[in-house]
Amino acid sequence: MNRHLLPGEIIEAATRQLSDYEVIGHLSTCERCKAKIEQYRATRMAVVPAGATQASAPGPDCPPMERLAFYSAGHRDPELAGHIATCDRCAWIVRDALEAGTEGAPKRRRKRNSLLLPGMVAGLVIVSAGAFLLLRPPAKSAEPKGVDTNEGITEMLARAYSEIRPFEYRLDDAGYIAIHPPASNDRNGFVIGAAAALGRRQHADPNDLAAIALRGRAALLLDDYQQAITLLTRALDVWPDDPTPRRDLAGALFMRGQKESRPEDFEQAILLLRKVLEQHPADRIASFDLALTYEKAFRAAEAAQQWRGFVGDSPGSGWRVEGNRHLAALEKIIR
Repeated sequence: MNRHLLPGEIIEAATRQLSDYEVIGHLSTCERCKAKIEQYRATRMAVVPAGATQASAPGPDCPPMERLAFYSAGHRDPELAGHIATCDRCAWIVRDALEAGTEGAPKRRRKRNSLLLPGMVAGLVIVSAGAFLLLRPPAKSAEPKGVDTNEGITEMLARAYSEIRPFEYRLDDAGYIAIHPPASNDRNGFVIGAAAALGRRQHADPNDLAAIALRGRAALLLDDYQQAITLLTRALDVWPDDPTPRRDLAGALFMRGQKESRPEDFEQAILLLRKVLEQHPADRIASFDLALTYEKAFRAAEAAQQWRGFVGDSPGSGWRVEGNRHLAALEKIIR
């Protein structure tokens, strides 16, 4: 092989999904490409991982907490770096351990003694959950005015997403929020309130396509992507001028593609989001999600181009900051 790896191949190599033996052979001798892989792996930890926290169940290949702690303390471990590039749970733990020792991290403890790091990392989620429960604002009403209307249910689901945001993918929101740990899910009952309203709607009319579409979005928030795909496929065109069901279906496909390693789902999600942007070029949610989906599909150049467009049109928002983190990771392997 007489060329350097392409950006998509860099991402595949960094996430241990390479199957091309010629490319693997090239990596055994090319320091430039190996350096780009390490850069991507390191920068990825600055990108908010997709819906995982320390509380998530470890996978069969996840290392013990002590090994992650030593890695966080600065011990080089190329094999573990490759695992972190693919495992959002372990990436979250390492990133959180590193941030816990910084001066600028709000509401986090000061830099810890590295000899105590394994135990401190293991206890971090308990401390964070306790601080969250003590500092959270008073609960809001879970049922806005007109609760059984499309507008009322849409508002509840948007508020639920902005309160819990259980995954990286973006849905209709009520303001930016970073990904939250599962322990904070639906503490104000917005998803439950929306589900109750949708139940009443469907009891009155089982063929209420608007309610079916909204049930699909609620299923996404409850991590039931297969149910979401079934419901949203049925109600995809319920609102001809509203792109939300199409975006939501793309999100359900994105999640299935991510959790079941189905690249064809990413490609289908890309087609859906492109269609949304053809009809609604200013749709910032679709723009964010398309950039994210390009990235997960290893289409690095297209992802970077989409992120650039998104951050340029999103001044002063948390979404822009998050988009810039993704862009920074990609630019390390594209340049």
